[in-house]
Amino acid sequence: MLPYPLLCLRSHVLARALQLDSLAISFELAHGLLNRPFFGRTDRIDIPWKEEFLDKIIFPLTYQVFYELWLRCLVVIGCRNPIRPYALRVGAGARMDESLLSALQNYVMSHSGAIFETGYQTGVVRPNFVALAFGPKAVRRDETLFSDLPNIAVTRDEGAPISALEEKIAKFKERNDIAKFRAEIQATTDQKEKNRLYSQIRSTIDTCVKLQLDVHLQAYFEEAVGLRLQCLEPEPTPGGGAGV
Repeated sequence: MLPYPLLCLRSHVLARALQLDSLAISFELAHGLLNRPFFGRTDRIDIPWKEEFLDKIIFPLTYQVFYELWLRCLVVIGCRNPIRPYALRVGAGARMDESLLSALQNYVMSHSGAIFETGYQTGVVRPNFVALAFGPKAVRRDETLFSDLPNIAVTRDEGAPISALEEKIAKFKERNDIAKFRAEIQATTDQKEKNRLYSQIRSTIDTCVKLQLDVHLQAYFEEAVGLRLQCLEPEPTPGGGAGV
């Protein structure tokens, strides 16, 4: 398993299987799963899933929810610009291209060499062309720069805001359309209609909060860039992502 449990898919699958008690043989802890099986004359034992779990979704996560969580994580770590999840695949393909033979890399990525050559070239060119012309001295001089270029979070700022201003959120809840929805909830006895109106209220407020946070972030980063150009450090936003 990977040395970083949060990134290890097998660790997540094992933890989920133990949580749901979905294996044919019950284990209370991962320690028991890793130590109880008796291998005897074989080197491997397959532990099947219980029949009732074969057609169940173990990780019920829609792409929409995944994308919202992805964008939220980018905000919390202080990324200035949104990054598509696809950037992770492009980066992985680039690293494989530097380490593996083309045939193996194409097999792992499930694409052809032509697809990689046309669709996986990043805007920031990975090789240091200056080093090709001027040799090792250029490599040493630009080593820090070129090590930072592939980092998708290189522009992140831990002091950036991670939520909309509280006074703005309070005003959103006092909007005329929100008041209208609440009045309609009081006036109807249809539970389905009540649920629809409650959902409309949540959706409207969530949209307003997201737009306000975008404005708040843009204003912060514009001010932060101006201050740093003057060798000044901007004050972290109260409740921001500093220390995350």
